[in-house]
Amino acid sequence: MRGFLAIVKLTIRSAVRMRLIPAVGGALFLHLAVLPFLIEHNGTADMFTQVVLTYSLAVVTFLLGLTTIWLACGTMARDIGDAHMQVVATKPVARWQIWLGKWVGIVLLNAGMLALSGGVIAGMIHWRAKELSPEQRQALRREILVARGSVKEALPYGETDIQRRMGILRETPGWSDTNESRLRQEAISSLKRANELVAPGRVIRWDLDLSGVKDKIQDQPLHLRVRFYSSDFKPSVTNMTMQTDFEVGSPERSRQFSYDRPMAPESFHEFEIRPNLYNEDGILRVSFANHNRATVLFPLEDGLEALYPEGGFAMNFARALGVVLCWLSLLAAVGLCGASFLSFPVAAFLVFTLLMVISSGNLITEIVAEGTISGIDHETGEKSFGYLDWFLVPVFKLLLLVVEGVKSVSPIDALSAGRVISWGQFFGAFARITLLFGGLFFFLGSIIFTRRELAAAESHQ
Repeated sequence: MRGFLAIVKLTIRSAVRMRLIPAVGGALFLHLAVLPFLIEHNGTADMFTQVVLTYSLAVVTFLLGLTTIWLACGTMARDIGDAHMQVVATKPVARWQIWLGKWVGIVLLNAGMLALSGGVIAGMIHWRAKELSPEQRQALRREILVARGSVKEALPYGETDIQRRMGILRETPGWSDTNESRLRQEAISSLKRANELVAPGRVIRWDLDLSGVKDKIQDQPLHLRVRFYSSDFKPSVTNMTMQTDFEVGSPERSRQFSYDRPMAPESFHEFEIRPNLYNEDGILRVSFANHNRATVLFPLEDGLEALYPEGGFAMNFARALGVVLCWLSLLAAVGLCGASFLSFPVAAFLVFTLLMVISSGNLITEIVAEGTISGIDHETGEKSFGYLDWFLVPVFKLLLLVVEGVKSVSPIDALSAGRVISWGQFFGAFARITLLFGGLFFFLGSIIFTRRELAAAESHQ
């Protein structure tokens, strides 16, 4: 244990000696102190949040991510190249402990810088909130500086509907694509369109199930968050709005709420509704009547949802920073894994290239769905397989699994919308990102590092 703690301390000292931590600390300070004043906001709570919270936290995450990769690749590869690792390896410390000690040291550095940056951001929010009008300060406290849970309507179709629609498509004249994945995707898309579109003069209804929280939110006002698209919307037309007509509550009950205001398409809108509008079963009925001349589309993913208070901002912000730390811990594991068998510049290049490939998520999804990197002949429906498919397709499947697991919780987006990041989400992110995926790279990197010939590595430098 003493040897392990010594490795942790040496990693932190190495980062300080590289002058990386002071440089990053200075960059973070300049960013947090200058950026919020360089970007002007329009005086609304939403724009204020984007400038002071969203942009700041996104840049902090980006800078710490680059620092983590650079430090993880550098501290391992340079110790091996400078023959420092050969000296450490002769001590009564297992090589997996050396690897893990470096990872813990990097995570502790990130935790310290992230906590300091988070404190500055939180202080900046409360200080600069004085610039807002009383109405916007109230909206900031009510809609953003809170932790709100959300409820959406369950999907209006199931697996049976998908299979039925796939059968109809197979019998459709002119349909020649035999790829099952594409056929399923087209079936889902057609079912979504049928449940998203509201033609002129038609009414769409949502039933939101609040039964699990109705006792906790009794006598408390809720918010509806909506976003819609219009067939008449033109991006070149500024300040375009459409008339909306929402009815909330069951018609047979006296407690009913109406909201009819002009709203701009392709933007999120929130409005408050009266408490206790759900029925005895906890079902909140929401209706929208389209009195416009254009068709309106409410996306199933985020077209309408109910938001209810669940906690305070401070603890929610802390959990969000914890999820960001999970991301950074995974980057540290990836960097150390690459540096376990590669030199510093090659390891850094490999990790950055890997991140660029991951960022093109649509390409990875398509390759995994088709099962080949060569593509499909859409006229014949035949796949072109190559020798690289045997290796690259499983790798892309693993990458897609990692990407979907990492993106499962987006703390920055959640904070900017006043969404709750529950303890379940936090521990889920920790288990999935840090323990599972980080543990996978630890297992791979420690095995490679344990079997690596350090003396031979020194001679090749």
